[in-house]
Formats: sequence, structure tokens, C-alpha cells
Amino acid sequence: MKYIFIILGYLLYNLRRFANYVISVFFQSDISPLKCKMGSDTFFIHPENILIGNDTYINGGMFVAGKKSKIIIGDYCLISYNVHIRTTMHNYTNYNMPIVMQGETEKDIIIGNNVWIGYGVQILNGVTIGDGAIIAAGAVVTKNIGKNEVWGGVPAQFIKMR
Repeated sequence: MKYIFIILGYLLYNLRRFANYVISVFFQSDISPLKCKMGSDTFFIHPENILIGNDTYINGGMFVAGKKSKIIIGDYCLISYNVHIRTTMHNYTNYNMPIVMQGETEKDIIIGNNVWIGYGVQILNGVTIGDGAIIAAGAVVTKNIGKNEVWGGVPAQFIKMR
């Protein structure tokens, strides 16, 4: 009996993941499987504000667009597993008020064409990544990255030109 519940739980978990993928990708946004390829572990929040270019490959991760901000990803990009792109940031400057009550700031994120983003990269709001850039695995991108630049580290820093 125990194994029946384990199998049922596994099936329901995967059905939820698949339903989230189908609903967010095919019904609520302009993200089309004809334009790009993505893994089943890719999650979108506010997919109507996420624009993905042609022939872009996303292995899996979380893409969180705000209600008023956009994530724009160009053509021919490679985005690895566990990448987290988020256009919102909690306000925290008033130390007399709980952070949860201070609201959020939203800024667009723009990723150019032919960009390679490595495993586990975090891209924070307001960042623009130029065409041909490479971001090393595990980097936390807090600043704009220029065309054909290679960046890595926490926080991400310039390494070299391609």
C-alpha cells in the first residue's frame, strides 16, 4: 500500500510540472516551441511579460517577470540548468519597517543574441547583457555586461573578451 502512495505522489508531482509548463508556455504567452526549446523544469511567472527569441535553448530554471517589467531574451541563446532571472527586487532601505512591507522595485532584463549563460547563474533586475556574452556557472550578475564579454564570480566580474 505504501508503494501505491509513492507512485501516485510521483505521478501527481510530474503532472503538475507538465501542466505548469503547458499553461505558462502555450496559453499565456508568446513563447512558442517552434521558436525555442526548453526543458520541463522551466518555470515562468508572468509569462505574458517574457519574450524569447528564435532558436534559443533553455534547459531549466525560473524566469520571474514582474507585472510591469519584462524579460527579453534574444536569438540563439544557450541557458543552462538552474538559471534564475528575476525582474523584481525587494526594497530594504528603511530599517524601521519590515522588509516584506517595503514593496518591490521592477526593472526589465534584456539578454542579447548568441548569449551563453552557465549553470546556476542568477541575473538580477535592471541588467542588460550584450550580444555574444558568456556568463560562467554560478555567477550572480548585478551589472550590465557588454558585447562579447566573459564574466564570472559572485558578484560577476569581467574576465576577458571572447
